[in-house]
Amino acid sequence: MMSPLLLDRAVKLQLPFEYTMPHRLQEAVFISRPNRFLLRCRLLQQPGEIEAHLPDPGRLKELLIPGARLLIRKAESASRRTQWSVAMVYQGDTLVSINSSLPNQFMREAFTHGQVPGFEGCRLIKAEYTLGRHRYDFLLEKDGKPQIVEVKGVSLVEEGHALFPDAVTERGRSHVQHLGEMDPGEYDRHLVFIVQRSDASRFSPHARRDPAFASALLQALQRGLQIRIFSLDFRLPQIKFHSQLPFIPDRDL
Repeated sequence: MMSPLLLDRAVKLQLPFEYTMPHRLQEAVFISRPNRFLLRCRLLQQPGEIEAHLPDPGRLKELLIPGARLLIRKAESASRRTQWSVAMVYQGDTLVSINSSLPNQFMREAFTHGQVPGFEGCRLIKAEYTLGRHRYDFLLEKDGKPQIVEVKGVSLVEEGHALFPDAVTERGRSHVQHLGEMDPGEYDRHLVFIVQRSDASRFSPHARRDPAFASALLQALQRGLQIRIFSLDFRLPQIKFHSQLPFIPDRDL
């Protein structure tokens, strides 16, 4: 498998692995967003507004426009303030996940089944691995050497160009900077971007939105950080890998 740094185009992936969403989704219509974690919407064919938790604090202004079609699910806890959670939104005919926990859930299952391109021969040791003052998404092992993996979800796509982040992320910058500073003799370090939609053909750091993150990422790559970018295919309730995308350091290239 070529490094995504060397890919000149998206590569369609044909893997048997499928992740099945554990919740039944219902369609709703977006009305407004009072704050980062709360939406007002209306269930189809039902009168009145309901409130739903939004598990993605990003800007999402390109996606959450009045009248947008949502997929939401009933909350598991009856004691929660909001009895609904937002899972996905349609942008035109494209289904986009806006659940920030989905990339980790998907990748945990994929690692468990050994179905992640570029990670052949790796064994999942632990999720949410703490190293110093940082917590990373996964610790894997290959041939006796620890593999640190951090996963970032991507929802913003402009004319086929996936971009991360869509809002300034101090936590993301800190993660990437620390990954770049780690001893390559002790750990192999990986950053995986999961584009939560199927309409992207390439990926870049969103330098205009968060120049500090973009700079930290490019510096970490020079210090041996491995990066892979995967888009997802939604055939609900199943989710699969769609493509591996090339990394374009500058979106204007």
